[in-house]
Amino acid sequence: MLPHQSYLSAVTPPPYFDQWVNIKRIFETVVGKKAQGMAGMLRDLELMLIGRHHSGIDDCRNIARILIELITRGGVVNNTGKRSSKDKKVPNMNWVSCASGLLSTYRKPRTKALLHIKGVRGVDFVVNLLKETEDADKLTDECNRYLIDHVEYPIDNDVTQLDPDEFFNRIRIIYNEAQEGKSILIICPSGIVRSGLISYSVLKYSGASKDEIFNMLSVP
Repeated sequence: MLPHQSYLSAVTPPPYFDQWVNIKRIFETVVGKKAQGMAGMLRDLELMLIGRHHSGIDDCRNIARILIELITRGGVVNNTGKRSSKDKKVPNMNWVSCASGLLSTYRKPRTKALLHIKGVRGVDFVVNLLKETEDADKLTDECNRYLIDHVEYPIDNDVTQLDPDEFFNRIRIIYNEAQEGKSILIICPSGIVRSGLISYSVLKYSGASKDEIFNMLSVP
């Protein structure tokens, strides 16, 4: 439940939430019968329900009371579960410093992947380089849904077709976002060609030398 809710809320649980105790297992060991939910455990332990069932804070208090009673009766508390490596997997992304912010590139994300990236990596600005035929509108919808600021700049891999003035204005917009301390994710289909061009240009605009840029972008 926690990994799923964290995913939906775009937050990363602290490491101590990577393992947990299933109170039902302790109950079954101590009482010798199958646990029938919180209300059933309270009843079997002869404890009164405090507050309202399914109210978050009230359930927490009642479960705490159940645990205390089980420990009093000799129950032993051991971890019974942990998050899988699949749950904890984060996107492999190379973040580089730019002005007061951070810059990274990424391929066209799958459904809900952007939400996961936001939660794990703290992305707060997306540069959408996808064209209409590459589902640019879907990425825009995802940004809107997850409240991520974004800008659309559909371009081809053929840089000779780019308008120099428009290109410069876009680079300046992205750089200004970096100056505000934002973590900027630049997305194209492969996460390499177009996003690499924009990343290089923004870093160059920031005053970095060619060698410095290549060193930054080549870090694994």
